Amino acid sequence: RAAIVGVVLVSFFWGLARLPLAEAIGLSFVAPLFALFLAALLLGERIRRQAVWASLAGIAGVAIILSGQFGRESYSQDAVLGTAAVLVSTVFYGYNLVLARQQALLAKPVEIMLFQNLFVGIILGCAAPWLAVGLPGDLWLPVAGVALLSLAGQFLMSWSYARAEAQYLIPTEYSAFIWAIALGWFFFGEKLAWTTLAGACLIVAGCLIAARANP
Repeated sequence: RAAIVGVVLVSFFWGLARLPLAEAIGLSFVAPLFALFLAALLLGERIRRQAVWASLAGIAGVAIILSGQFGRESYSQDAVLGTAAVLVSTVFYGYNLVLARQQALLAKPVEIMLFQNLFVGIILGCAAPWLAVGLPGDLWLPVAGVALLSLAGQFLMSWSYARAEAQYLIPTEYSAFIWAIALGWFFFGEKLAWTTLAGACLIVAGCLIAARANP
């Protein structure tokens, strides 16, 4: 799982640096749809007809978001690469959700966090001699804050997945879009495109349909 998390982190943050915050989060919402099909493949869960319709809604939502990005007269290569990176991260994150459910049934949250972060650090540390850059002194405190928030989120995620099925917990992640809109506007002055909002709503609707389709 640590290797999967490493791919998610690198691809998502690389893409996030090249896309508006709300757009990147909106694209990432297809991850639960990937998780449903991966759960069927790996855990033997049955794929219902509603899940297929939900997937089509999710694909349509992604298409709307992409139309807003690439329907302009001109767009940068960074936007193309950033979109591709975020979509790659969603596939691996969907797999990560399935693994999280499996691990949460076997280990305690602190144990999961310890070994996951330990091995993620080892894996990413192997690339440090070639890719690492010096961190300015004024960024140490914000980075420490990000690390603490990340650890808190991982702990709560592991704790909750040990007590409820993934299909009931996954929809709660959609509140992230509201935070992405607010934080993107507050910190970066980003404006929300109607295509991003419409596409994200379709993706969320699709994921909710898929979640409700499971008993």
